[in-house]
Amino acid sequence: MPPMLAARHSRVRRAIAAAALATCLPASAAPQELSGLAGVTWDARMPRSSYAWQIEYAQELGDHILLAGSWLNEGHIEGHHRDGYTVQLGARTSVGSPQLFIGVTGGVYRYFDTIDRPVGDYANHHAWGTALSGRASYVVARRLLLRVGVMRTWADARSIDSWMALFGMGYRPQPPNGPGGRARPAARDARTTDNEITLFVGRTVVNSFSNERSAALALEYRRGIGRYIDWSIAVIDEGDPAIIRRNGLVTQLWVIRSFLNDRMTLGLGAGPYLAIDEKREPGPGGHGTGTVAELVTPTVSWRIARAFLLRFNWERTITSYDADTDIFLFGLGYRF
Repeated sequence: MPPMLAARHSRVRRAIAAAALATCLPASAAPQELSGLAGVTWDARMPRSSYAWQIEYAQELGDHILLAGSWLNEGHIEGHHRDGYTVQLGARTSVGSPQLFIGVTGGVYRYFDTIDRPVGDYANHHAWGTALSGRASYVVARRLLLRVGVMRTWADARSIDSWMALFGMGYRPQPPNGPGGRARPAARDARTTDNEITLFVGRTVVNSFSNERSAALALEYRRGIGRYIDWSIAVIDEGDPAIIRRNGLVTQLWVIRSFLNDRMTLGLGAGPYLAIDEKREPGPGGHGTGTVAELVTPTVSWRIARAFLLRFNWERTITSYDADTDIFLFGLGYRF
């Protein structure tokens, strides 16, 4: 083969090999971002508004593909106290500067709306909606960025469609090496969690227009069953906030991620809650005080010593008889 042709074939082979290798390696990605935003929400059907706030965790899955999960609170629009979580997928890219990013995401909105009803005090309405977001962020420091966003939500006829305008700050637990993106962090070789037992104290808040409150207690055992998956079982006492008197057993699966050399973890859990509510009135079918509810829980922990940690759980109970609650729990845990 002539030397020139051989050299060309060699370059082609190297290019093919490099392309094949690139498909097997983690794509370049912006670091993970944890953001807190606040602003205003408007009812898209009627001229009424309220405050809004959002806590979001975002991670790029490729050079321009963004996955974001958030907890959204739309304030107290007349006749509606609505919040919930969104999972959105979309695209984001830098524009004009490696410090400026814009993007669009869309996805599902699992919302919980406390609404007025013609007969009785209130109802806890749960359903699935959709959300579409426009976002922009500007990196102001190695770990910090400014965030602005606009979100549109669609819900069923019992709830509201809304617009939101939000502004806030973002934090990068794993900062980039430069002003723009960085390589995706290496995968873990071991479980994030071994064994952990935590005693919690906190407060129960009923999702009504009066927000009845009471002290709450919980004891949780947690174990890692995968690099990013935990399992837990816990006993919870929601106290006696006037209209309920509920306690029971809950088990959850968690998606978790650690940061800052494993000192901090973030996670989201969900699972069934088998409880006894002494104030639940029997229904037409003769149902007693027993109930099975859903539980959805964001969590954050901070390791304060080799074997001890602080943990905060925000437990949202989702019931079938208009007795939803938020249980805010602060705990001291022991790792073994």
